[in-house]
Amino acid sequence: MTLQTLAEKFPPLPIDELVSEIGAFSGKSEDAKQAFLRRLVMAHPIVSLDWGGGWRYRRARPLQSDEAISNADDTIWNKKSRPKLGRANPEGFSVIYLADRVDTALGETHIDDQSVLLSEFQILRGQSLRIAPLGEFSQIQRTGRGLMTGDASQAVSNALNASERDQVQSILIADAFLLEVLTNREDDYALSSTIAKAVFEKLPEVKAVAFPSTRTRGGLCFAVRTDDFWQTWGILSVRRVRATHLAMGYYRLTEGHHVTDITDDGTLVWEDKPDRADIVLAFEPLWTPP
Repeated sequence: MTLQTLAEKFPPLPIDELVSEIGAFSGKSEDAKQAFLRRLVMAHPIVSLDWGGGWRYRRARPLQSDEAISNADDTIWNKKSRPKLGRANPEGFSVIYLADRVDTALGETHIDDQSVLLSEFQILRGQSLRIAPLGEFSQIQRTGRGLMTGDASQAVSNALNASERDQVQSILIADAFLLEVLTNREDDYALSSTIAKAVFEKLPEVKAVAFPSTRTRGGLCFAVRTDDFWQTWGILSVRRVRATHLAMGYYRLTEGHHVTDITDDGTLVWEDKPDRADIVLAFEPLWTPP
């Protein structure tokens, strides 16, 4: 039996048509742009993989100097109002944005010198979620290793190389273009969110879309669906700090205040005295709603 190549299983747009569409993209109407992006996602072989526990994922929330934080709900998405348009979510579609590192989370939140609530999350022991890292094909082709595929990068490269050159180039160009629109520095969220939503619709098993940070070089961001979030995730730590941007995406943390426990109803138990801002008081086990 002859195995299908990647391009045979996921036929890309003919390369001349793709190049023409991308060249004309900036002159299209908003509706036409969104329609083309959805069409591209539907044709594209989206990389996705199961991701397990071990890593910490950070979320930063800017605070007013006198703002009181009292409940675990303050560490997650806004449950009281309709979700606003974001980079990876259209209006009304809820995701929680997490980052791979503290500096990434602070940079993505445009922090300069401000009080911040820093929350850290982990995937629960024995659980995993399906993640789609966009731009993985072009990353592997250009560097030899994907941002998240790790040791499987060579297998992805082999799958690409088994197809005809024009088909491979069409896949790579589409991959790079989708990533460019998703991470555009103009913050055109109407377009970037169209891509993320199309990925979630195409692959219902995908619970998170991963993409490079637009603010912190080398950082990774994750847009995680909030439906059944607590079946997979738990809170590792919560602290309040003063974050001051130094330069080039690096921050100094001062004025640390830590949460020592979270009760069953989500109430945050703060320690009595300030502590070092650069340490983490980890919950064991991770906190989840009862």
